[in-house]
Amino acid sequence: MTEPMEPLLTLDDLAEYLQIPKRTIHAWRYRREGPTAIRVGGHLRYRQSDVVDWLDEQRQRDTRKPVREEQ
Repeated sequence: MTEPMEPLLTLDDLAEYLQIPKRTIHAWRYRREGPTAIRVGGHLRYRQSDVVDWLDEQRQRDTRKPVREEQ
């Protein structure tokens, strides 16, 4: 039995979900920093599971950074 495919997010969907401008996602993609995208024809799509994994990575990376003390 095959598992149903998870829905893909559009750029608009991702921007709304993360509550950030689309241009930020474009900048992340240019710098290879954001969630993994899939090109379907001329369109970018994002797997929900890839976005969740990327968010988890961001949380782990942030918790490893030392907190700077203010002077």
